[in-house]
Amino acid sequence: MRPQFWPVTMLALAILSYGPCGSLAAATAIDFKNASYPNGACGPVTLSGGSEQHAANSADGPTISTELDEVHTGKLGTHDAAVVELRCGGPGGYASSSADVYLTDRGRLTFLGSVAESDSFAPELRVRFASPFLYVDVSEHPELAGANVKWKVTTYRLNGKKLVTVNVLEHIRKN
Repeated sequence: MRPQFWPVTMLALAILSYGPCGSLAAATAIDFKNASYPNGACGPVTLSGGSEQHAANSADGPTISTELDEVHTGKLGTHDAAVVELRCGGPGGYASSSADVYLTDRGRLTFLGSVAESDSFAPELRVRFASPFLYVDVSEHPELAGANVKWKVTTYRLNGKKLVTVNVLEHIRKN
Protein backbone atom coordinates (compact mmCIF):
# COMPACT_ATOMS: atom_id res chain seq x y z
CA MET A 1 0.00 0.00 0.00
CA ARG A 2 1.34 3.42 -0.89
CA PRO A 3 1.89 5.86 1.97
CA GLN A 4 -0.39 8.53 0.44
CA PHE A 5 -3.42 6.18 0.77
CA TRP A 6 -2.76 5.36 4.42
CA PRO A 7 -4.85 8.30 5.88
CA VAL A 8 -7.82 7.44 3.63
CA THR A 9 -7.64 3.77 4.63
CA MET A 10 -7.54 4.63 8.34
CA LEU A 11 -10.50 7.01 7.97
CA ALA A 12 -12.53 4.31 6.18
CA LEU A 13 -11.74 1.79 8.94
CA ALA A 14 -12.79 4.27 11.63
CA ILE A 15 -16.11 4.98 9.89
CA LEU A 16 -16.86 1.28 9.35
CA SER A 17 -16.13 0.41 13.00
CA TYR A 18 -19.01 2.66 14.12
CA GLY A 19 -21.51 1.25 11.61
CA PRO A 20 -24.30 -1.30 12.28
CA CYS A 21 -21.80 -4.08 12.96
CA GLY A 22 -19.45 -1.91 15.00
CA SER A 23 -19.11 -2.01 18.76
CA LEU A 24 -20.54 1.49 19.40
CA ALA A 25 -23.85 0.77 17.64
CA ALA A 26 -24.16 -2.63 19.34
CA ALA A 27 -23.39 -1.19 22.78
CA THR A 28 -26.08 1.49 22.66
CA ALA A 29 -28.93 -0.68 21.29
CA ILE A 30 -31.53 -1.80 23.83
CA ASP A 31 -34.09 -4.50 23.14
CA PHE A 32 -36.99 -3.09 25.16
CA LYS A 33 -39.16 -6.19 24.51
CA ASN A 34 -36.59 -8.42 26.23
CA ALA A 35 -35.39 -6.20 29.08
CA SER A 36 -35.66 -6.19 32.87
CA TYR A 37 -37.66 -3.41 34.51
CA PRO A 38 -37.08 -3.01 38.27
CA ASN A 39 -40.11 -0.74 38.77
CA GLY A 40 -42.78 -2.11 36.44
CA ALA A 41 -46.54 -1.89 36.87
CA CYS A 42 -46.54 -5.16 38.85
CA GLY A 43 -43.14 -4.85 40.48
CA PRO A 44 -39.84 -6.08 39.08
CA VAL A 45 -40.31 -7.90 35.78
CA THR A 46 -38.18 -9.36 32.99
CA LEU A 47 -39.98 -9.36 29.66
CA SER A 48 -39.55 -11.93 26.93
CA GLY A 49 -40.94 -10.90 23.55
CA GLY A 50 -42.70 -7.91 25.12
CA SER A 51 -44.63 -9.75 27.83
CA GLU A 52 -44.25 -11.84 30.97
CA GLN A 53 -46.62 -13.98 33.03
CA HIS A 54 -46.19 -15.10 36.61
CA ALA A 55 -48.28 -16.34 39.51
CA ALA A 56 -49.28 -13.76 42.10
CA ASN A 57 -47.80 -14.41 45.57
CA SER A 58 -47.67 -18.21 45.22
CA ALA A 59 -47.36 -20.96 42.65
CA ASP A 60 -51.10 -21.68 43.04
CA GLY A 61 -52.17 -18.04 42.79
CA PRO A 62 -53.80 -16.37 39.79
CA THR A 63 -51.68 -15.54 36.75
CA ILE A 64 -50.65 -11.93 36.31
CA SER A 65 -49.42 -10.73 32.94
CA THR A 66 -47.24 -7.71 32.22
CA GLU A 67 -46.92 -6.26 28.73
CA LEU A 68 -44.81 -3.59 27.13
CA ASP A 69 -47.31 -1.05 25.83
CA GLU A 70 -45.16 1.68 24.32
CA VAL A 71 -41.63 3.13 24.36
CA HIS A 72 -40.82 6.79 23.70
CA THR A 73 -37.15 7.63 23.14
CA GLY A 74 -35.24 10.89 22.92
CA LYS A 75 -32.61 13.09 24.49
CA LEU A 76 -32.86 14.29 28.08
CA GLY A 77 -30.14 16.86 28.40
CA THR A 78 -27.07 15.21 26.90
CA HIS A 79 -28.27 11.69 27.71
CA ASP A 80 -30.27 9.15 25.71
CA ALA A 81 -33.50 8.37 27.55
CA ALA A 82 -36.74 6.42 27.22
CA VAL A 83 -40.21 6.52 28.73
CA VAL A 84 -41.41 2.92 29.02
CA GLU A 85 -45.13 2.18 29.44
CA LEU A 86 -45.97 -1.17 31.05
CA ARG A 87 -49.46 -2.61 31.58
CA CYS A 88 -50.27 -5.30 34.10
CA GLY A 89 -53.44 -7.34 34.41
CA GLY A 90 -54.87 -10.29 36.25
CA PRO A 91 -58.10 -12.20 36.62
CA GLY A 92 -61.34 -10.29 37.10
CA GLY A 93 -60.24 -7.34 34.99
CA TYR A 94 -57.71 -6.00 37.50
CA ALA A 95 -55.28 -3.74 35.68
CA SER A 96 -52.54 -1.30 36.51
CA SER A 97 -50.07 0.64 34.47
CA SER A 98 -46.91 2.64 34.85
CA ALA A 99 -44.76 4.92 32.73
CA ASP A 100 -41.18 5.04 33.91
CA VAL A 101 -38.21 7.08 32.72
CA TYR A 102 -34.88 5.39 32.10
CA LEU A 103 -31.50 6.60 30.93
CA THR A 104 -30.40 4.37 28.06
CA ASP A 105 -26.75 5.41 27.80
CA ARG A 106 -24.23 2.67 26.97
CA GLY A 107 -26.98 0.12 26.27
CA ARG A 108 -28.14 -0.09 29.91
CA LEU A 109 -31.43 0.91 31.49
CA THR A 110 -30.97 3.18 34.51
CA PHE A 111 -34.25 3.92 36.33
CA LEU A 112 -34.86 7.63 37.00
CA GLY A 113 -38.47 7.69 38.19
CA SER A 114 -42.14 7.18 37.39
CA VAL A 115 -44.09 9.82 35.48
CA ALA A 116 -47.49 8.07 35.55
CA GLU A 117 -49.00 5.25 37.61
CA SER A 118 -52.51 3.88 37.97
CA ASP A 119 -54.15 0.96 39.73
CA SER A 120 -57.51 1.10 37.98
CA PHE A 121 -57.11 2.41 34.43
CA ALA A 122 -54.63 2.94 31.64
CA PRO A 123 -53.96 6.68 31.42
CA GLU A 124 -53.46 8.25 28.04
CA LEU A 125 -49.92 9.57 27.75
CA ARG A 126 -48.42 12.05 25.36
CA VAL A 127 -44.65 12.19 25.62
CA ARG A 128 -42.31 14.68 23.98
CA PHE A 129 -38.56 15.07 24.34
CA ALA A 130 -37.27 18.60 23.67
CA SER A 131 -33.79 18.54 25.16
CA PRO A 132 -33.06 19.41 27.90
CA PHE A 133 -36.72 18.82 28.85
CA LEU A 134 -39.18 15.94 28.87
CA TYR A 135 -42.87 16.85 28.60
CA VAL A 136 -45.46 14.31 29.76
CA ASP A 137 -49.21 14.90 29.35
CA VAL A 138 -51.39 12.48 31.34
CA SER A 139 -55.16 12.15 30.91
CA GLU A 140 -56.77 10.68 33.99
CA HIS A 141 -59.86 9.38 32.18
CA PRO A 142 -59.23 8.71 28.47
CA GLU A 143 -62.39 6.57 28.23
CA LEU A 144 -64.54 9.72 28.42
CA ALA A 145 -64.43 10.46 24.68
CA GLY A 146 -65.85 13.86 23.82
CA ALA A 147 -66.13 14.90 27.47
CA ASN A 148 -64.14 17.55 29.23
CA VAL A 149 -61.17 15.64 30.58
CA LYS A 150 -58.57 16.74 33.11
CA TRP A 151 -55.01 16.66 31.81
CA LYS A 152 -51.83 17.13 33.79
CA VAL A 153 -48.81 18.41 31.86
CA THR A 154 -45.51 17.94 33.68
CA THR A 155 -42.11 19.18 32.57
CA TYR A 156 -39.02 17.27 33.73
CA ARG A 157 -35.27 17.69 33.36
CA LEU A 158 -32.15 16.02 34.66
CA ASN A 159 -30.23 17.40 37.60
CA GLY A 160 -27.12 15.27 37.58
CA LYS A 161 -28.57 11.76 37.34
CA LYS A 162 -31.88 12.67 39.05
CA LEU A 163 -35.17 13.39 37.30
CA VAL A 164 -36.63 16.63 38.68
CA THR A 165 -39.99 18.28 38.08
CA VAL A 166 -39.72 21.75 36.58
CA ASN A 167 -43.40 22.63 36.15
CA VAL A 168 -46.88 21.11 36.52
CA LEU A 169 -49.93 22.45 34.72
CA GLU A 170 -53.44 21.02 35.07
CA HIS A 171 -56.15 21.93 32.59
CA ILE A 172 -59.44 20.70 31.16
CA ARG A 173 -59.83 19.98 27.47
CA LYS A 174 -62.20 18.06 25.25
CA ASN A 175 -60.90 14.62 24.44
